[in-house]
Amino acid sequence: MESSLGALESDFLEILVFIFSSYTLEILSVASYNYYDSVNEELETVKGQIDFNKYVQNYSVGNRHKLPCVFDSFQYDNQFNRIVKYVSTLLKDFTKNPQTKRNLEEILFILDEVENTASTPEDCDKVVLNPIYTEFKTILDNCKMFLSSLSIYKWKDDYSVFALLIPSEKLFENFIFSTLKSNAISPIKSVSRSRPSSARTFLVRQVPSLVANRFSMINDIVVGLEDKSYILFDTKYKKIYNTKIQEEEDIDPVYNISQSDIYQMVSYAVGSGISDIGLIYPALPFEPQKNELPVYEIQDEFTDGTIIRIHPFKVNLVHQDILQIELTGKLENIFDVANKKLIEELNSVVKTIKNI
Repeated sequence: MESSLGALESDFLEILVFIFSSYTLEILSVASYNYYDSVNEELETVKGQIDFNKYVQNYSVGNRHKLPCVFDSFQYDNQFNRIVKYVSTLLKDFTKNPQTKRNLEEILFILDEVENTASTPEDCDKVVLNPIYTEFKTILDNCKMFLSSLSIYKWKDDYSVFALLIPSEKLFENFIFSTLKSNAISPIKSVSRSRPSSARTFLVRQVPSLVANRFSMINDIVVGLEDKSYILFDTKYKKIYNTKIQEEEDIDPVYNISQSDIYQMVSYAVGSGISDIGLIYPALPFEPQKNELPVYEIQDEFTDGTIIRIHPFKVNLVHQDILQIELTGKLENIFDVANKKLIEELNSVVKTIKNI
């Protein structure tokens, strides 16, 4: 997904369509939305309730063997799926991105049995989703946005605002991971999220279990080096400073790194058997270029004095022109300079940890 998104022209609508198509395809590929819809159908046996008004008409024309019935049926061909199919059809004709077009074609293939009917923003309001279908609610909100062609609109003194909400911490984590993985150089041999075979999946075991089975350890980035050693990295999308800002017992008084971050990294080190842990924070705009942070050492008395080292770093994600970016051409070209700088910083972080 990263490579396809990077190759898009800097057209925000095209980006929104790509995100919608990727997300919707991912959800519909693993789950389908079925809903109880009211169905009117003529049957030979009673199902649900008989529509006696229609039956009188059938009786008068000699079709008394046909029973017009009204019943609830668990339907795949429902209003929600019709809206998604209609929006996907419209967007497929609009998009110029090959990957987006493929995603939409796959969505239409999945919804092949659904009736293709025109939909409106008001139709989206009529769909009542079960609260457990949170992923489908996101899809429906996107469909409503595309159908209304507006991000903010007013209806009878009631404002409705569409917001594209992306968890910043996950975006930061995935961006750092994909950048390092695609551009790693020596001494890096591999970049993944998989723990080394010697590391366990869970931090603790709950007695009487003999194996660790509680509190899973989710590593953001696992870097394997050419000397067969490892470095664990965890990304933190938060502000840290180089100057004292306030007195708090759970924050480093000089560098303002939180105690909870250090405790978490110590747990990762103990659970994985890897003594070098990296913490990656985003640099703030207008900060000095030289911005070194301390290395924290913890001596593990349970393993005969093994030294656990936690290495905080800040990396610069901000384009050199900040708000004066020239938004023409492909996104990957616009941010080419900033991307190369970030690649250099990430590889330098690994070398710095290895050489300490």
